[in-house]
Amino acid sequence: MGAVYDLCIKKGTIVNADRKVKANVYIKNGRIDAITAEEDIPAARVINAEGRLVLPGFVDPHTHLNDPPGGDVSETFLTGTRSAAAGGVTTCIEMPLTTPVVSTAKAFIDKRAICGPKAVVDFAMFGACVPGNQDEIQKMLAHGAVAFKAFTPFSIEIPRLDDASMLKAMESLGREQVTLSIHCENADMITSLTEELQAQGRVKPGDYQDAHPLISELEAVQRVALMAYKTGARVHVVHCSCPEAVDVVSYYRSLGADLTVETCPHYLTLNEKDVERWGVYCICNPPIRDQSVQDELWKRVLEGKLDCIGTDHSAYLHTEKAEGKDNIFKTPAGITAMQLCYPLFFDEAVNKRGMSVEQFVSMSSTAAAKRYDIYPKKGLIDVGADADVVIFDPKAQWVVENKKLFYLEKWTPHVGRTVTGRVDETIVRGKSVYRDGEILAEGGYGCFVPALR
Repeated sequence: MGAVYDLCIKKGTIVNADRKVKANVYIKNGRIDAITAEEDIPAARVINAEGRLVLPGFVDPHTHLNDPPGGDVSETFLTGTRSAAAGGVTTCIEMPLTTPVVSTAKAFIDKRAICGPKAVVDFAMFGACVPGNQDEIQKMLAHGAVAFKAFTPFSIEIPRLDDASMLKAMESLGREQVTLSIHCENADMITSLTEELQAQGRVKPGDYQDAHPLISELEAVQRVALMAYKTGARVHVVHCSCPEAVDVVSYYRSLGADLTVETCPHYLTLNEKDVERWGVYCICNPPIRDQSVQDELWKRVLEGKLDCIGTDHSAYLHTEKAEGKDNIFKTPAGITAMQLCYPLFFDEAVNKRGMSVEQFVSMSSTAAAKRYDIYPKKGLIDVGADADVVIFDPKAQWVVENKKLFYLEKWTPHVGRTVTGRVDETIVRGKSVYRDGEILAEGGYGCFVPALR
């Protein structure tokens, strides 16, 4: 009898956000076709996952892969998605902060055309929400945009929304039931404090978070949460570093607001000592916080108050980062995280702090897939879903080394860290794209994933 299935993953522990079971997964034509205790159904390839976890692929809700770059090339969609594959990411949800900014349908279509032939894993795309582009937002929705990104603070890459524009955007997108994801910091506070600190000569790495204080993030989250509550908009707070801001989200959710919130691995694994050690390589917005703040953020993660983890992967060349060696405010803000987030978060959350694997799956896959309207195609292991799977060894120990990174610029502030929990194999739509340190797929295998509306 010939092979009935393309792939069988047998004897592993299958974990979804709401359940886990020891069973065998049978895959055909890129989708999960059966989950059963039967082991003897013929398959072209069999993976023995005994002693390992069979997890939904990481749906990374926050990536900056810098294609098209507009300037120096610090990452490409090929190098970025190769590192994604090595890190268990099966779907990248790409932000619109490229050149030109993705605020028009033409820019959206052009970016998709540039990224598609390079993608090793699947990808979805944000559009930008900027003043005056409501007509373009409607066109981008028609082309498959999963959500839109807005800023409350100033950004050199994307025009910020003032309060009036933010309110209008929420009213409009709320009617469409489309998520608006917002970078929340107070523009006036940051601008004023940055100027003051530089005038005082306080320009060392440790001074950076003083220009982006917790109250700046807290105030902005309070503002957008109130607007979300009053308008009924679907709002997602990105890269949250502030524990009290999480409390604000929880409060407005209790009133019925459609709010979600993400954090990033650097806010859960790096602190002020790392900023002192690594300098420019630990600069991001919002900034890395002190250990006491991180401890409070972890409490809320473990209480289930944060919805998902995203990398906010944003790579820069060493030469670009070095621009801030004498004045930290001149370095571009961004940290590499794509390849390491999934195992790092598992180790810190599950191994060290006792998070259930089900919650880990929810935060790394299911919640983001639901928020960005690509569930149940993505974000779970079930019959009919895309066969996006990570074979994960929860007990394997390994050390982070720059030479093993697939980023274009191979650096990470996590170098030298010992991690327990390893991505052994990453499968996208039934095809192994990464296994045991090797990338197995070419650019162009990854597919664009439109919103399922």
